[in-house]
Amino acid sequence: MLCALVWMDQAETLSALARVPLGSWLLAMFMANVATIGHLSMLQALKRAPLFVLSPFSYAQLAFAALFSWLLFGQVPDVWMAIGMCVIAASGIGTVLMHGRTPTPVQTIVEQID
Repeated sequence: MLCALVWMDQAETLSALARVPLGSWLLAMFMANVATIGHLSMLQALKRAPLFVLSPFSYAQLAFAALFSWLLFGQVPDVWMAIGMCVIAASGIGTVLMHGRTPTPVQTIVEQID
């Protein structure tokens, strides 16, 4: 997107980018690296464990996002946000409960070998 903005209005965008402090660029690169490492770690985890085992960790992001928005920005979730988070979390818990008891194909094959 940034490339398209630079192409559309080069004079204003380039001067604005030149005013961004080095610390902000370093923070943006740090955040991008941490996010990339997090996604790659989740992909590696998905190779090693079934999805129903790992899905609660992604649903936990809701709780942490709400916590950090309250701690860092003073933004408390309103009633509708809380209801939405509860619905999403309940769906995740339901998925874990429904699929957590069904043996995966790998478990079935291992049991047949033994």
